[in-house]
Amino acid sequence: IYADGLARDGKLFLRLRLSGSRLGALQRGGLFSQLRRIHHGVEGCSMKVPFVDFVSPYQELKADLDAAYLRFMESASYVLGAEVEAFEREYAAYCGTKFCIGVGNCLDAMHLVLRAWGIGAGVDKTYLLTLNSDLLKEDLSILLDGERFSTGIEKGHAHESADVLICNVRAVHLQLAREFGWHKVNANQSKELVHADIWEIIKKQILYT
Repeated sequence: IYADGLARDGKLFLRLRLSGSRLGALQRGGLFSQLRRIHHGVEGCSMKVPFVDFVSPYQELKADLDAAYLRFMESASYVLGAEVEAFEREYAAYCGTKFCIGVGNCLDAMHLVLRAWGIGAGVDKTYLLTLNSDLLKEDLSILLDGERFSTGIEKGHAHESADVLICNVRAVHLQLAREFGWHKVNANQSKELVHADIWEIIKKQILYT
């Protein structure tokens, strides 16, 4: 037992009912013999547990999943399209409701729910800026702006025929672009020119940051 109550190299102390430091050195042989007995006791009893098992659920739903994959690959409708429409109809029926809206991510879903409940309507802009001030700043923001594509209006989308609403929304986006330094690209160009303009903006960001 050492006066400073600290173990020396190769020693492990065990609290005992002793005077002074009340610590006693635990013998290495006794310690490791106990560990050896534990090791031999569990040897051969282990099993491999996969972190995530994707195989079992795939095998169970293989026919349906393979058919859906082939439909997607043949149509390339990864945004909107027949698959999303089918999902919306079937999930609405499953939930016993009339409508279902498929969205791209959880943030979009929460945004729509909050808008539907009127939460945030009329909130002061300064409050929203303060609320978002701790979010990570994006590296690059690009606004695709242009006149309306009259030939691309989707049937059944009432908001796309609201000219005043569309003009107001565009004005708000342009104002935000000026305030926050968004890069603006003319969306009325050909697809090739739009891609070229975006690539030029990205190259400058890479080279000068």
